[in-house]
Amino acid sequence: LPEHWGEGYAREACAAALTLGREHFGLSRVVAIVSPGNARSVRVLEHLGFADEGVIRLKDDGEPLRFFGMGLG
Repeated sequence: LPEHWGEGYAREACAAALTLGREHFGLSRVVAIVSPGNARSVRVLEHLGFADEGVIRLKDDGEPLRFFGMGLG
């Protein structure tokens, strides 16, 4: 909800999911895709340590999406 934007809930939820993925599921890498205009989500990913790995398209005629990756090792 807009009235809760910028309060850190997304960052906290993502951090908890990354911890669960590493500790419970043994994940060594996580990736994320974001619409290019979604600056807030990009900022959350960067804050958590994700690296920008370029632009991808999920379909030949699909919109370009920013692709981020992070090692959990």
